Amino acid sequence: MALNRIKTAGLILVLLTTGCTEKDDLTLPVQVNLKIGIKEDSQAGNQYIDITGCRIAIYKIRFDGTREAGGSVFFETDPSANLQPLNFSENPATVSTFDLPQGIYDGMRWDISLKCLDDIGIDDGRHDGYPCLGILLSGNYTYLDGSVVPFVLAIDKPEQFRVTASNPAGYSTIVLSVGTVYDAIVYFSAYDTFRSINRLLLEEAIVSGTTEEPIMIISSVQNGEMYKVLLFRLLLSTNIIVK
Repeated sequence: MALNRIKTAGLILVLLTTGCTEKDDLTLPVQVNLKIGIKEDSQAGNQYIDITGCRIAIYKIRFDGTREAGGSVFFETDPSANLQPLNFSENPATVSTFDLPQGIYDGMRWDISLKCLDDIGIDDGRHDGYPCLGILLSGNYTYLDGSVVPFVLAIDKPEQFRVTASNPAGYSTIVLSVGTVYDAIVYFSAYDTFRSINRLLLEEAIVSGTTEEPIMIISSVQNGEMYKVLLFRLLLSTNIIVK
């Protein structure tokens, strides 16, 4: 009887130890670099739109992830961390680095809130009644007659990007394993966004600046109707890939 009791106690000890190990494993941190960039042009041979860069000022980041085991993961960055404005193009820029607990994630959602860019370098006629700008997407537009004009898509600060993550294959299930460093890259589909609108909108857009230095400003103040369409489609097409 005593021998059986010892064996039973040993089995219980093994089960308890295994349970603790599994729980501890699911709290182990995995490095994830949050980056942001512009998706490559899928129609490079039809290049009447040329994206040259983007500036963005991020106020805070909120993360919400659900795992198959180990519970949900949630955090929100402290605005006092004062994330610096970023400049990027096709090569993504790093926003910040986070430690997320390892596991199989059934879903990841990132909410990115903006703040004001300083020294924007454009004058679209706004005044104190208008929001400041959080994103400046720059490029060049080639008219049907072959002439070229620089443009800026100037996005107001109150906009928030809510992006659901996927793996490189396009599925929402994402596995984070200890010992591997991951990149979570937010992609603006800028080329596809501009090509999704009627080209006549660009042909007929109001151009500011001087004869020597013209510029097409697309904002809530100038070319406002086109701004609304482009903003909606840009937000709709933005995605984040974890790899």
